[in-house]
Amino acid sequence: MLDAVHDFFQALEPYVEAPARAIAALYPTPNRVLIDQFFIYFLLSLCFCLCMFVTSRVFTHAIVGKAYDKLLPSDRRTWHTNLVTFWPAFAVTAFALPAIVEFDVSMTSFASNVSPYTVKACGLAIGYMTWDLAVMLLNWADQCLAYGGKGAMYLFIVHHLLSIALWPYALTRGLCVYHINWFLVSEATNFNMSLRWYLVKLDKTAS
Repeated sequence: MLDAVHDFFQALEPYVEAPARAIAALYPTPNRVLIDQFFIYFLLSLCFCLCMFVTSRVFTHAIVGKAYDKLLPSDRRTWHTNLVTFWPAFAVTAFALPAIVEFDVSMTSFASNVSPYTVKACGLAIGYMTWDLAVMLLNWADQCLAYGGKGAMYLFIVHHLLSIALWPYALTRGLCVYHINWFLVSEATNFNMSLRWYLVKLDKTAS
């Protein structure tokens, strides 16, 4: 199963390789191979976010029907952005989990080699976080209503900004790799959190 996921993404790499290398050239690091691979998966991630969002906008009403019509306008808008959170739960974990299993250095080591799985998982996760950060800033009022107010939103923004800034930096220098892998695997929790939101909005929490 994991091999199929890896092969699927590898087949998509050539489609974004040129723009990814152009962006990577702007990133100051001696590890060009790693950063090129990171930005390939970063762009693939943004493409998947956009595809999920558009797919939801096109097909949700036909599939969900009257239950969707009963939602508040803000919830209908959040429905589409929230659906995007599902795919990283599986895709990021599909790369980060093998990286943890294969990690052959002490978990307390500050410096280590970086697995290609970690680089790809990080690119996917940071691409998603960049998308999600844009969603939060562009749909501030809806997001505050959906996720618990401004306090929660400020926490999300700090979490995203720190991850976007620090994870690629650390990986290009082989630092804290084991711990970043665990942070990446935690993307799997998106599934539970997002599913709960849908169950609440559809009044299915007792089912």
